[in-house]
Amino acid sequence: MQIYSVIGSVLTVVSFVLFIGIVAWAWSKRRKQAFDAAALAPFALPDDLLPSKPARTAKGSEDSRSCAAAGQGVR
Repeated sequence: MQIYSVIGSVLTVVSFVLFIGIVAWAWSKRRKQAFDAAALAPFALPDDLLPSKPARTAKGSEDSRSCAAAGQGVR
């Protein structure tokens, strides 16, 4: 029964050291900027996240020019 007590004590100490390491990592100054950005992410508008796509002028005109330039043609 004594081996189980030793294993339990070692696991408790390892878990506590891991917990302290995670807390130190989370509160470090190097992570502050990333965590601040992540905290504001739910409030970002959809157009703030992705760059806007250019509007098409005519149906397929942009696609046919790019395909013709690539030598593929329009299907």
